[in-house]
Amino acid sequence: MVKIVLVDDTDLSIVGTGQQSYTHGLFSKVANFAEVVHITESLRDPSRLSWASGTKVVKCLPGKLGVHLCSHTSLSKIISSAKDSDVIIAERINGINRWAPLESRHLRITFIYQTHGNEIETSEIVNQKLYVFPIEKYIYKSSDFIIARSEITLINAIKTYKLRGKRYAVLPPGLRDVHCANNQAFRDKLRL
Repeated sequence: MVKIVLVDDTDLSIVGTGQQSYTHGLFSKVANFAEVVHITESLRDPSRLSWASGTKVVKCLPGKLGVHLCSHTSLSKIISSAKDSDVIIAERINGINRWAPLESRHLRITFIYQTHGNEIETSEIVNQKLYVFPIEKYIYKSSDFIIARSEITLINAIKTYKLRGKRYAVLPPGLRDVHCANNQAFRDKLRL
């Protein structure tokens, strides 16, 4: 069975709407086909993540430093949790997610970036854009494969970051609502 390490800075045990709901729904179904280890920054209700074969909480520094880099020990903690994995998947570009490309290179494991939307597009002021651009570019360029939530997200990423020769797929939110055991389209996307 394939072992996936999902690195996500959000608490998936408290499912709301949007990205958290999408990620929780998707990986609860992926867990039917693969072992999913979840690495996160906070976890309030572990029982809601029964689909994860293991969960590791990596504590981050408070404030902006924690948002940007988590902590100086987070990379080693994540590497120890990911060392027997087949693939590392990161969601978004904040906190512990930024360590995922380094982990994958260190361990020689495939790195997949699952984007819900380009952060550069939501940045409203120039300083934010100047800060977000190099980080998001680094995440995209470091990935071996990109999963996008929509065609437009993928098209904008390819244009903005000049992603030549990258392998990618679109996995829209609607697929999380299907019964994956009986849905060929869902199985085909997972194989991809």
